[in-house]
Amino acid sequence: MLQGMSNLLYHRFLWTGIALIVVLQLPHMVTYLTHAYRKSVIKKEVKLKILNGLNDNEISHLTFHKDDIKKLLRWEHDREFEYKKMMYDIVKTEKKKATPSHTIVGRMWKNPFFMLK
Repeated sequence: MLQGMSNLLYHRFLWTGIALIVVLQLPHMVTYLTHAYRKSVIKKEVKLKILNGLNDNEISHLTFHKDDIKKLLRWEHDREFEYKKMMYDIVKTEKKKATPSHTIVGRMWKNPFFMLK
């Protein structure tokens, strides 16, 4: 009789512990999954908007010296970077050889994704 009772208590504590862990982790998991979903939706919207074309008032024109690109920009990948805590997607890049500083002129669209980081 005591053997069965201690086995029952063991399983009760075990399942109570598992339930407690799940309940405590559930808000974190929901927050992470919501964030990941919103991130993927925004990435798809940005890609679609770039492919369909952008108005000139939606584009930021930024010019960087060749040496400043490595210092000022933090690259996510070859078509997206962070500059002054704002994320930018590269829409068009022009290399102007007429200037001695080899300035790179890029047409970037402000990415709303920075709000989710």
